[in-house]
Amino acid sequence: MPPRGPQHRPEIRAQILALYETGLTIRLIAAKLGIPRSTVDRRPRKLRLADAKFAALSLSRNRLATATQLRREYFPHVSAETVRRRLRELGIKNYARRRVPLLTKRHLKARRDWAQDHATWSARDWRRVVFSDESKFKIFGGDGPLRCWRRPGLALDPRYTRKTVKHGGGSIMVWGCITADGVGRLHRIDGRLTAVRYTQILENELLGTMREHSLFPRRTIFQHDNDPKHTAIHTRNWLTTHRLSVLPWPANSPDMNPIENVWDYLDRQLRMRPHLPRNSNELWEFLQEEWVCIPQAYIDKLYDSMVNRVEELIAVKGGNTRY
Repeated sequence: MPPRGPQHRPEIRAQILALYETGLTIRLIAAKLGIPRSTVDRRPRKLRLADAKFAALSLSRNRLATATQLRREYFPHVSAETVRRRLRELGIKNYARRRVPLLTKRHLKARRDWAQDHATWSARDWRRVVFSDESKFKIFGGDGPLRCWRRPGLALDPRYTRKTVKHGGGSIMVWGCITADGVGRLHRIDGRLTAVRYTQILENELLGTMREHSLFPRRTIFQHDNDPKHTAIHTRNWLTTHRLSVLPWPANSPDMNPIENVWDYLDRQLRMRPHLPRNSNELWEFLQEEWVCIPQAYIDKLYDSMVNRVEELIAVKGGNTRY
């Protein structure tokens, strides 16, 4: 049965309730807001469907970030859980915000052009590529998820706790690469990374990986991003000397590099370990242990995804993809 009488916006209803809670009478509230006394007296006791749709619209516009804020701003007559329940009924669930690169028009065009240039590449073509990247790992991370789903009584299970120490911190930087036949070498970077030091890593770790996997320069394509150390004249000369073909790379495109997924996988494996690294050396030890245990099936899945990554990048016209 439809509601009787004129319907007012959630803002008006929120104002009515806020004034009512200050102790004002119905007559004074009506006079202050310029609405009939009968409207004030019909103050809602439940969250209507129209209210829930307004809440969903507010969330989609990012005006308010949480159900608690929505409740405080517009629906003080109900609990925050009521707001959440109504939103879930509309198919809106609470998720952690996904971090994605900020893409300018120039980035979008470069990504779109790159995808078009590689639209005809097959899975076999992508298996020729050695993907590489640098990544930072924290000793006592504060970047892990703050929420989790678990059964009652497991609050102290290591899988569901967030590791902290009173006086701890720090991080290490690593370089790594992957091939279609498995992970390559992993290298710890100490101090500032320059173009000269970067080519030393390539000399030892990239060429070492290629030897171990029987990869020949004329059949191999090397990938790295557009970091200044990677595009420096010194680095370009080194790559030319070693006859290595380099895959052109669009800026701000970690979603096209499958080694980014490997870093995430490695981080999850570290967080699942029952023992917390006590210092950077132990963190490096743990990283090496987890690195060599990355399953070949996982690497295969990542390489097999490259065709779909490119197709999706074309479909979203250079925008962010789900990868």
